[in-house]
Amino acid sequence: MEFSDAQLRTLIDEQKHRNAEYHAITNKKKYLFWDEIAEKLNDQENTNYFTGEAYHKKFLGLTKAFYTAEKYKKDTGTKRSLVGEDIYEEFSTKFWVNTGKKMVYPTHILHISYIYRVLKM
Repeated sequence: MEFSDAQLRTLIDEQKHRNAEYHAITNKKKYLFWDEIAEKLNDQENTNYFTGEAYHKKFLGLTKAFYTAEKYKKDTGTKRSLVGEDIYEEFSTKFWVNTGKKMVYPTHILHISYIYRVLKM
């Protein structure tokens, strides 16, 4: 699946701004976080084929590219990553890492918003 620059920007911004919320969600329900991002992007792009799983995998791929670029820049890795080099500066803050701050986020709101979106379709 190809991702446009605008879609990648939304994906990165959502993870940046909602990182505490993401880490407050139990692992079993993290798919709801990615489904919400997919829903936002589907609305934005007027489509219905982007899935939360695809965006989760894409974000994991971006972090992997960053770590590959980081190792290369520190001379501890032999592989280069052009994608990682493009995102290196922004990702060097490691904004997606759990800061350890506990955020109380009512997970039932995620369920309600997800049910609403499903019924809306």
